[in-house]
Amino acid sequence: MSDLERDILNRLSTLLNHPWEVRDGRVVPDSKTVYDKQAVKLDATYLYADMAGSTELAQSIDAEVAARVMRVYLDMAVRVIRYNEGDIRSFDGDRVMGIFVGWDKESRAAKAALGIEYWRGFLDYLLPTRLAEVKAIGWELKHGVGIDTGEALLVRAGIRGNDDLISIGRAPNIAAKLSGLREGYSLYATDDAYYGMDTETSYEDDEYNQPRWTWLGERDFGGRKVTVYGSNYGWEC
Repeated sequence: MSDLERDILNRLSTLLNHPWEVRDGRVVPDSKTVYDKQAVKLDATYLYADMAGSTELAQSIDAEVAARVMRVYLDMAVRVIRYNEGDIRSFDGDRVMGIFVGWDKESRAAKAALGIEYWRGFLDYLLPTRLAEVKAIGWELKHGVGIDTGEALLVRAGIRGNDDLISIGRAPNIAAKLSGLREGYSLYATDDAYYGMDTETSYEDDEYNQPRWTWLGERDFGGRKVTVYGSNYGWEC
């Protein structure tokens, strides 16, 4: 048996057999506050912002220019999420995850999504004026943002020095799936997230009180049917 095989099998036995020390969380933890055998139960709203067309972009222009575009989008999304009191806990290529907790978590997540859509439109206009390569290929900055809310379990994954927190539960999973939808809308939210929003984030502030979100019906994610709302509204927030 090789050293690697022995190491993996020993660790497998440890991870599968040890009991979790589960505690309720009121704030979003980081990897420094969650130990190897601990799990934090969190009632939270998850937001995933996913830049679309990054593969096409990377194959069409110089990698350094494509990297600038991706970095600008992610930097903007992070700033909007933090401005609305969300915590950043994960990056995955051209996608970022924000976590919101508190009594108004759905409203702040929705406000962040509307803000990201507003600034995406601004960047889509600005980037071709600053980057000739982007203008030359006629590329447009598009994205998908998904929101779901509910209970999740946060645990550490990996090994010391190469570990991070992962979120397990319906809310983070569905939010990630929603960010990948491309059905004519930029923003998607489950009915649980939608009904948790305040009127400021779910309706326009005008005399007609028009909804910002459109009911899209049910979608199937891994055998589970979820009612989804979509939006293309941008809000400078």
